[in-house]
Amino acid sequence: MKEELILFDSNCMLGPSTENEGESFCDKESLIKAMDYYKISKALVYGSFAKNNCPEEGNQVLSSLVGNTKSLYKSYLVLPSYTGEFPGGKSLIKEFEDNGVVSARLAPNKFNFTLESWNVDTLLGILEDINMPLFLDLDLNHWSDEVPWPAIHRICKTFPKLTVVLCRIGCGYNRILFPLMDCCSNLKFETSYFDTNNGIKAVVERFGSERLLFGTDMPIHNPSCPTGMLYFSQISDEDKQAIAHKNLEKLIGGVNYGK
Repeated sequence: MKEELILFDSNCMLGPSTENEGESFCDKESLIKAMDYYKISKALVYGSFAKNNCPEEGNQVLSSLVGNTKSLYKSYLVLPSYTGEFPGGKSLIKEFEDNGVVSARLAPNKFNFTLESWNVDTLLGILEDINMPLFLDLDLNHWSDEVPWPAIHRICKTFPKLTVVLCRIGCGYNRILFPLMDCCSNLKFETSYFDTNNGIKAVVERFGSERLLFGTDMPIHNPSCPTGMLYFSQISDEDKQAIAHKNLEKLIGGVNYGK
């Protein structure tokens, strides 16, 4: 490469947790130390307490952990607001804006709700209105885990201006993933589990590099594999930089709280 890759991790957890396979980043200092080791310049982080316990309170814990750290960007866990345990409407937008949130993360399996229209469309409409990217976290640990493909297709078609980013998608899903990407231009995925030989190259050649975001899933998984897969992928330097940081920068730069 002519220039060093600028790595912007799109999938990273911050905060103490007993539910991961690796070490927790209990504070931002430990995370930044790991980022420095792997030469990761920036990270989009969600909170361990928000994911593993309570989204509303956990999101606030995340904000306190991140503080004003310029290299860390906040992704809030979100829930449908029907039960009153999570804000909706203008209250949700204000919470995003007040805390400088740049993406939302939805974990339906973890929090026991469905992706059917009657459960999530009000929330997704809010995200689309403010142009906030949605990271769909299905708690995938293996390429054979079940994925609600029809629901993902419906969401992408119902909300064509909403960018949907699939987390932890592995190469074993390609026979479904590729035709879905063909018909849903707003669907992207992060690369933390896409560890197939020449997989990144195949996606770039068919769909373009703009459909991929570099991700590690730290600290749950080791970042060495996704980092190496990107560095040594047989694509242009321009495409590598797009996946490494430019695509995510463009996504979060488009959030508009006042829309």
